[in-house]
Amino acid sequence: YQTDPMTGQRSLAVSTDDEFEAVEEKVKKGIFDYFKLQLGRPEILNRIGENIVVFDFIREESAKAIMESQLDKIIRTLKTENNVELTITDASRETLLGRVMGNLENGGRGVGNIIEEVILNPLSSYLLDEDLLNNSIVTIENINTYSIPIDVTITGHKAE
Repeated sequence: YQTDPMTGQRSLAVSTDDEFEAVEEKVKKGIFDYFKLQLGRPEILNRIGENIVVFDFIREESAKAIMESQLDKIIRTLKTENNVELTITDASRETLLGRVMGNLENGGRGVGNIIEEVILNPLSSYLLDEDLLNNSIVTIENINTYSIPIDVTITGHKAE
């Protein structure tokens, strides 16, 4: 955050629209200014030295890769541990991706939180309620993120 000296209003110093080099420069400048100008303790900054690592925002391509990786892990785990064949329709993946892209400020953990909310929680409830924890075929057909709570259409049956 940066504070406007005239109004005292705080605003974000960086945004996801900035290139990483600009993000890194602004963050480091903010850290240096804080220790030198606000705290008046440049010696603390000297102890830190060049050991400041700035992480970039989660960008769209990274968020999609994280989402796909987590979905693949869910699919693999259900298959190996419970012999449940899970399919997630392309439409459901697209809806989920839209939800993920709308909340990149929370980083990779935010992607995981969305998957937990939209996929894992409804899927777990469905599998338990329908007694489909072993030898089953399950499909996430549709995700409606406009309803509250989110409406997830899941179908399934015991494998033959």
